[in-house]
Amino acid sequence: MRAIYVPRGRAGEYAPLAANLYQGCAAGCRYCYARAIRQRAHGDQDTHCPPRPGILQALERDARKLAGGKAPVFLCFTTDPYPERSETTRDALGILQANGMRANVLTKAGWRASRDFDILLATDSLFGVSLSWISESAMRQWEPRAGSVSARLTVLEEARSRGIRTWVSIEPVVDPLQALGAISAASRYVDCIAVGKWNHSEEARAIDWRTFVHQASTLLFRLGVPYVFKADLRPYLPAGAPGDTSAGFLRGPGSDETPA
Repeated sequence: MRAIYVPRGRAGEYAPLAANLYQGCAAGCRYCYARAIRQRAHGDQDTHCPPRPGILQALERDARKLAGGKAPVFLCFTTDPYPERSETTRDALGILQANGMRANVLTKAGWRASRDFDILLATDSLFGVSLSWISESAMRQWEPRAGSVSARLTVLEEARSRGIRTWVSIEPVVDPLQALGAISAASRYVDCIAVGKWNHSEEARAIDWRTFVHQASTLLFRLGVPYVFKADLRPYLPAGAPGDTSAGFLRGPGSDETPA
């Protein structure tokens, strides 16, 4: 079993390396592409998220092979790294730390992640929050068991105040006006904003992506926060507008490193 892998496709835009620590995901997001995959593999575990069997042992083997590498390991793509019982995440961060490696954590869970800020700071790791909403009620319709909008913004603020490098993932953009509000709200707490399209849904075809990208790029320029538009949105950028001003913030140095 390999724990650290090289993500491909859209996931590969965010990270050169990744690891998925749990089975299932408690957030219950209606738009999640991974729910069907998880349910085929493990049954319905979206309210019970045990660690993957043998994950820490496999992670330790892989981390030893990659020891000292600069490429961050993304936690996680197919699950949230902070379910209600998330001791495995701290153990995983400790393994990466012991092997001189960095993490890039992305969560919707809110305050549970703050427990591990000491390790993130010590390893120069990244901390990110996924946020596509500014309205609590709108968020709850789509992400019924995720952390609140206010909790996610507050934990970002706390991470940044401690000196941790922070970012926000505005993906998927389900409601363009909500996404623009989330960009504005998060901008004061982050070092980078990543914006991604809504895929895997017929409803996404009704969104005027060109208008949204023009509005978002104008807003990001005005806010002055480094940003990256994912590849699916870059064709809609105004002529001459850059798709990435983040200087490789998310992937970091050593992005070509791969597991041996």
